[in-house]
Amino acid sequence: MNNNNIDNLVRELGQAINVPISFAQGASILTLSDGREVWLECPHDSALFIVHTQLQQNHAPSLHELTEWLSLNASPEKSKGSYISFDQKTGSVSLCVSLPVELINAELLKILIDNLAELASQLGVS
Repeated sequence: MNNNNIDNLVRELGQAINVPISFAQGASILTLSDGREVWLECPHDSALFIVHTQLQQNHAPSLHELTEWLSLNASPEKSKGSYISFDQKTGSVSLCVSLPVELINAELLKILIDNLAELASQLGVS
């Protein structure tokens, strides 16, 4: 998928959810109705479209908390195809999903965002 197709995909998603989305520099943040922020990322040279949201905010996790979060990566029945990431620079723990850009369309992207937000709520935010 080329840059124009990615821009069109994001524009179509914005129309589907009635929110204008700016995808400058290959990324955008959506704020959902419950206040949760969901990041959309697809750098122009990437073959993957990444959607992620923070699970742990406001403090860096302890080693025990981080171990618990990252253990979900070995539990596909709990993570439901997503994965947990840790940003050492910010201390944030995020729930992520990545798909090849050639498989993504606006309808699938909307479903991914909804499912990711629901799973994040089930896993809990601290």
